[in-house]
Amino acid sequence: MKIAAVALCASLGFASPLWAQTAASFEFTPFGGAYIPASEVQPIQQRVCVSNSIADTVTLGEESDWSGTPRAQSGWAAGARLTRWFSNGVGLEGSGSYADTGLPVQGCGANAYVGAHVINVSVRLLLRITGAVASVYALAGYGAFFHGGQAYTTLLDPHTDFGGVLGLGARVPLGSHALLQMRAEDYIYNLTLESAGTSFSSPGGIFTVPGFHYHSLQNDLVLSIGVSGSFAAAQRSAQ
Repeated sequence: MKIAAVALCASLGFASPLWAQTAASFEFTPFGGAYIPASEVQPIQQRVCVSNSIADTVTLGEESDWSGTPRAQSGWAAGARLTRWFSNGVGLEGSGSYADTGLPVQGCGANAYVGAHVINVSVRLLLRITGAVASVYALAGYGAFFHGGQAYTTLLDPHTDFGGVLGLGARVPLGSHALLQMRAEDYIYNLTLESAGTSFSSPGGIFTVPGFHYHSLQNDLVLSIGVSGSFAAAQRSAQ
């Protein structure tokens, strides 16, 4: 049976010393892609108007014509994953990613996005749905979301939230020990933005930027593609 299975894989062009066996294996995957916030977020109110000018508490970023309650700004994402696949189609994974984004800030007659970033560190459980080499799988995990960047310079600590990760992935063989990995992941967490407020002094007097507290459930989509290097886990020989 084993010889027949190897011959079948070879005829399909997928045979390799690693994939022809059902032993556990590791995959290391650098990846890149798009970061797409899917939930609305309350604009940060940390500006006051003085003679039609903006008294900045942070540097004004890219101007935008958003109105109402906007989403955070879409951007790029990159990171790496280490995955351990077991012979029963279950995988365990550690992942780290960095996403570039921007938070909406209200100004005087103009709105803007101010630069920010999100770092995610998480562990995931993977379950293969179909296939063995070329396969589709689902994943669920939990991790920390570290927020930073210019938009957070006037916000109160902590800038860390905890939440879940759900997703679907696909693996396509590229060679004996390489795989093309495609992922769609949803980061689900409670975002907290809080400011104690500040004051601004000018010849016209002292102006106060009021503090605020914002807390809401966020869904951030990460669509990524990467190439995995695959290698077999060490196996103990039976005596």
